[in-house]
Amino acid sequence: MLLALIALVLSVYVPMTAKGSPIIKVMNTSLSMNWVKLRRGGYMVSGKVPEHLSYADFVCDYLTDLGAEEIKNVLDTERTPPERLPVVSLNAYVRLNKIPHLANPEIYYINPTLGEDYKEIAKELEQKTLEVIEKDPELMSKFRSLVNEFAKNGLAPSQASKEALKYFFNSPKVELRRWLPEEKLPRKLYLYCHRTLYRFDPKAGHVSPGKGRTEVRLYPVELEVIPEGFINIKSVEVLDKDIRVVFTIAYTNKAPRSVPLDLVTVDPPLAKGFSFKGYRYVYVGGYLYYGAETNPNRGSYVVYLGSLEDKFYTFIAHQDAETTYELYIRLGYYGSNEKREEISLWNPYKGDAYYTNTAIDMSYTHKKFLSLLGVDKPVRFTFKIVSPQGYESKPFVVTIK
Repeated sequence: MLLALIALVLSVYVPMTAKGSPIIKVMNTSLSMNWVKLRRGGYMVSGKVPEHLSYADFVCDYLTDLGAEEIKNVLDTERTPPERLPVVSLNAYVRLNKIPHLANPEIYYINPTLGEDYKEIAKELEQKTLEVIEKDPELMSKFRSLVNEFAKNGLAPSQASKEALKYFFNSPKVELRRWLPEEKLPRKLYLYCHRTLYRFDPKAGHVSPGKGRTEVRLYPVELEVIPEGFINIKSVEVLDKDIRVVFTIAYTNKAPRSVPLDLVTVDPPLAKGFSFKGYRYVYVGGYLYYGAETNPNRGSYVVYLGSLEDKFYTFIAHQDAETTYELYIRLGYYGSNEKREEISLWNPYKGDAYYTNTAIDMSYTHKKFLSLLGVDKPVRFTFKIVSPQGYESKPFVVTIK
């Protein structure tokens, strides 16, 4: 921690003889982020800023499609570095992990990823707002009063009406929704990171205020479109006793207090010559848990098993904000008199049964378990993680050799 603080001081307070031109670096490190397609319409960008940048005092909130030379031109005309730069192709400011807003400051509440022509949208918003005002005597009285105030200040009647309308866009709760088609979203942007390198005056023995030099780092960002609530499987590792799964969840607000998760086995393999309570079909499937040799308390979140509305789940309980999770899969078996295309060991179909005591069997290995069930290796499993809260992953394949 001490070394990090020393590095921070050295990186920010550097001796300079004069205020220099801005330093702009396009970094080689590429970042992966997502356009999250919101259920209610529109999009937001979800992603994580490298931690070392906060130690170096960089501010990294906004994405842009401006290049280094264009940003240099902006900085040459600004006294201080702008906190945000637009995505020109969207006519929008796109803030990381926030629902974005239009670059036009007069239209605060329309999702920016909607437009074709924002002036046309503004005109439609004005018309819809006027229609609401005309139907409400109280709003109409307030509107006329504002128009008169603006007229007294020298505005022409049409301009006075236009200015007064801005105060009413929120009151009637008028919302226009014209979302951009997915194919028009830019897939390559820059993460705009900036800081000020202050000038140290050796004679005075202190930093000279207002005489800093701007440093900008642009990180190329590759963006993929994912649905809201998407569980993104980052890695899968087959161990002797467990299958380790690392994943993220595309939240659009802060992480919920707890998230119930279930594992579905798609096209589950059949056990051969293995009897289970007289069921006609015995399938092999997986279930999620915290792992036999891991601590359920991960620090920023806790993993536990529990029930919700008569169903059983593996829960993630948040203690701090978290974007990356680690759970484990172990195998069990499932009995049914019907052919099943998908099974959940925690939540079987009515009349079916399951066996998951493998979670507490310390001598368990995938190899021994599959041999007991008469399943030949290698065996291919297709899993997906789901939640009653609407989160879901794409099916992912695990092969046990």
